[in-house]
Amino acid sequence: MVREYETGLLLKFEGIPGHRDLSPDQIPEDFHPFFRDLILWVNGTVHFLEKTAFYDDFYKAFGFGAYPCIYCEHEHCVAEEQQGVVDESIRRMCRHMDLVRPSMEAAGIDVFATARNAGWALHTVPCRDLEYGMIEHGNITSIGLVLLE
Repeated sequence: MVREYETGLLLKFEGIPGHRDLSPDQIPEDFHPFFRDLILWVNGTVHFLEKTAFYDDFYKAFGFGAYPCIYCEHEHCVAEEQQGVVDESIRRMCRHMDLVRPSMEAAGIDVFATARNAGWALHTVPCRDLEYGMIEHGNITSIGLVLLE
């Protein structure tokens, strides 16, 4: 799919909104909601640019966000409500299908190599005791992509 495109907007988001200086002790155990503003910033921007491009006659515009979905904060995710394996028929019932975008990694795009090719120094974020989500600092870079044709 990606090979059908010649033009793309590679987006760089630096830091975590509202958390310039951050230590692992400030991150709650259930860290996904803690990063809500960051996830909405990245995915909301990607969605806005994709939608704007589409209505500007780039009908094949396609955006890639980052991070897990966060849109069902006060509702229950349809997929998470299901027992066992979730197939595509359940995912089609998503309450926020118009907002959710796949990640670049989900499409097989090497985000680190892509950033490096753009001249950006992208690094993995160290986590305390190698524990996922317990990042050592708020100096992180997130990447999004909107393909245009």
